[in-house]
Amino acid sequence: MARGKTGKRKMKAGTKVKTGTKRKGRSRPAQPQLSNVDPAVHELIGRRLRVYFEEVSKEPVPERFVELLSKLEAQPHTKKSS
Repeated sequence: MARGKTGKRKMKAGTKVKTGTKRKGRSRPAQPQLSNVDPAVHELIGRRLRVYFEEVSKEPVPERFVELLSKLEAQPHTKKSS
């Protein structure tokens, strides 16, 4: 990839980009192929992570965060001009 005038990377003409697989109106990010890992292991890890994060999401918000959010909400809102 080359860099343009802005310093951002530009793709060469004709370069194909692999996108995620399509599923009924939703796209999924492309996953790297890990040929040496059993797909059942990926499924197990995914299930356990979902259970763990579901439990964490049910925990109460720490009091320190509640205090910080209250302070932020109490501050006057200002718009930044662009």
